[in-house]
Amino acid sequence: MARSQFVMAMLKIRQRACSVISSSSGRSTTLKKRHLFRPNLFIIGHVAVTDLATAVICLPLVQAATAVGRWPFSASACAASAALNTLLVTASVLCIIAVSVERYFSIVRPY
Repeated sequence: MARSQFVMAMLKIRQRACSVISSSSGRSTTLKKRHLFRPNLFIIGHVAVTDLATAVICLPLVQAATAVGRWPFSASACAASAALNTLLVTASVLCIIAVSVERYFSIVRPY
């Protein structure tokens, strides 16, 4: 394994660990505290779930491909990974847009 592939794999592992920790802590905080059950924080919780799913499901496959230097799985796994990654990222972006729209209306029309 080339040094650059090793460094890239280690960076991906660090990225995954940080993503899992931050998403898990954010979601567990909103579940434990009842006063945080507001619509905008509920949507932010969904962002945490989609980010956690991306870190747990999609990133290990990408890390394996980065470590090996090619896609080591089947073609159907490649298609499924790409579709799932696209779905999760799109869901995360749409949740962030929903939070932005909700905050816009809470500023423009506070009551």
